[in-house]
Order: sequence, then C-alpha cells, then structure tokens
Amino acid sequence: MRKATKTTKTAPRAAKTASAPKPAAAKTCSCSTTDGGNCASSADLAALAKEIVGLKYLIGKICCAPKSATAAQTEEVDAIQRVLGDVVERRMDRVMDELVAIRNSAAAIKGGDSRHVAEQLDALLSNLGAVRFDAERLEHVDPLIHVVSKETRDASLPDGVIVEALRPGYATGRGVILAKALVAVNRRA
Repeated sequence: MRKATKTTKTAPRAAKTASAPKPAAAKTCSCSTTDGGNCASSADLAALAKEIVGLKYLIGKICCAPKSATAAQTEEVDAIQRVLGDVVERRMDRVMDELVAIRNSAAAIKGGDSRHVAEQLDALLSNLGAVRFDAERLEHVDPLIHVVSKETRDASLPDGVIVEALRPGYATGRGVILAKALVAVNRRA
C-alpha cells in the first residue's frame, strides 16, 4: 500500500519596496490652446498631486536615520540619503517642469477658469520651491532665461532691449531653469 504524502506549496514572498508612483504622462485634449493642444485636466492635476505625495513620502523615509547606528552604518545611511536625495530632486524638477507646462497652457486659454487654474498652479509651484521670474522692461535679452517671440521697431529705444514681458519664467530653488520668460524685444531698423 502506498502512503499518502501531504505536500504543501508555499507562495514566494513578494519583495516589499517603497517606490513612488511613476510620473504622469502628458495628455492632450481637444480644446484650442496656443501650444499644441495640452491643457490642464483634472486627471493631470490628480496624477501630479499623487506624484507629489509619493515624493514627500520618499523624502520622509530618507530623513529618518537609525538611532543606534555604528559609524560605518551612519556613513552608509548618509551615502544612501545623498543618492536618494538627488533622485528625489531630479524627479521633483520633472514634476515642476510638467506643472509649468500645464500652467502656461492654462494661462494661454481665454476664459475666467483658466486664470484661476494658472493662479492655483503658481501657488503649487511656489510651495514646491519653484521661483517665478519676470522679464523687466528695458533689460537686455539674456538667452539663458529669455525667449524672444516678438520684435518691435522703436527708434527711441536701444536695440535688443525687452519691450514687453509676455509670459513669466520659472526656475527651481537650485537655479535650474524650468521655463524661460517669453519676451518682446526692440530691433532698430
């Protein structure tokens, strides 16, 4: 007679990893905007908000070092924190870059709601550490921070100076330019 053997299968354990959500993909819609059809939909904003929550969670995990660590462990934790800090900063830069694009799209749409959305995105960018900068009239154009989109001819003004700021620029707190300011300049004929 054969003895019955009892076999049990164990499922492999899933690795637990704390990862932030993937960045939201840019979406297009059918509204008429000046930059090719991108607009700020509630799904885009919700995805970016989820991304920000994930990044804040990662930052919280990074900042908590063990209390009873040896010198070697402390050095390893510091090295990991630096690497993860760089990763989080780069990801935040990408999120802010997407928010700037959405903000500029919303500002280009004619209507009352678009202005409100642009103001909310300005506040969100400010909370994330983005710095808004405006071009000043009669400043010389700096190609690192300005994009010329319009030229005017005025003999009373010097050549190559800003006549009008058309759209603000944005930079990260570390000085990385996210979006250049859009300007109109004077060209002497």
